[in-house]
Amino acid sequence: RISHTLDPRTGYPITHRLTSASVVTGECVQADAWATALLVLGPDGVELAEELGLAAFFLERNPNGGFTEHRTTAFDGLMDITAD
Repeated sequence: RISHTLDPRTGYPITHRLTSASVVTGECVQADAWATALLVLGPDGVELAEELGLAAFFLERNPNGGFTEHRTTAFDGLMDITAD
């Protein structure tokens, strides 16, 4: 498989197993920019998103063909819904 996301450091498609990055911010443009940048960084992007307090969700392809989800603390906070 070849990704359509290019790593600007190499000019080539990304080759790691991170397949999806989604970011929630107040501005659509910021969310898109962060998601692309974090996806390019691969596993380091997951760590960076947590360090920066970004609400981010990632999917990583497993060698067996399944997926592993990675969520930042801020993303999990968005999903905290309490019933009154």
